[in-house]
Amino acid sequence: LDLFGRVRSLKQQSLQTFLATEADQYSTKISLIAEVASAYYTLAADQALLALAQQTFSAQQDTLKLTQRKLEIGVENQLTVSQQQTLVEEARADTANYTAQVAIDKSALALLIGGEVSPALLPPAITAFPKVALDLPAGLPSDMLTRRPDIMSAEHSLLAANANIGAARAAFFPKIALTATAGTSSTDLARLFMGGTGVWSFIPSITIPIFNWGSNSANLNIARVERDITVSTYEKTIQTAFKEVSDGLVKATGLR
Repeated sequence: LDLFGRVRSLKQQSLQTFLATEADQYSTKISLIAEVASAYYTLAADQALLALAQQTFSAQQDTLKLTQRKLEIGVENQLTVSQQQTLVEEARADTANYTAQVAIDKSALALLIGGEVSPALLPPAITAFPKVALDLPAGLPSDMLTRRPDIMSAEHSLLAANANIGAARAAFFPKIALTATAGTSSTDLARLFMGGTGVWSFIPSITIPIFNWGSNSANLNIARVERDITVSTYEKTIQTAFKEVSDGLVKATGLR
């Protein structure tokens, strides 16, 4: 018998903890999708910069050959040739840096998806990124943020903490267990409710928490502290949600 709601509180705590974990899983999926998208476009951008660096390197080499030819016929001086050689080496360094960066980007993308990326799935050569289309209606209510999985997880954690307080408080009350013995020839529990003869006797046994009062008191204090921590976490999660939405809208406005 759950006379003081201890088992009911523990059940509610377990349910809310499960729901919080489920929300965390959904949040992780969203974060993973965002990271993959970010890594994909970072790779695309670095590939474009690599192509530009290669073109610049080739053009600087052609210019150096032309400058050297002018030096041979007396049109240019050695200073101009040296300056052009510096530009060639700078372009060579840029090409090497972007080549390494593209390799790093591919490794990062492979790490996110858990395996090598098929060449067919790699971003194609791009010349410009598409513009961001913002079709957000005016006057969106702020309570839409309650749909965010991180806020949902924080809410369930808060509910679980409150249920845990109920379980800790109920520990101060006696726990009553009933043991049943049945004088019947059948050992199958289901058959005990199927008609037939049987003599039942119920013997209640009461266990009062006399010697663990200090432990119960400490557990109740711990549950309250954990509840307060969960409240603070919930408040911080809401503040973070508003900040992330605000920052996202500011960035999106700048991309128009």
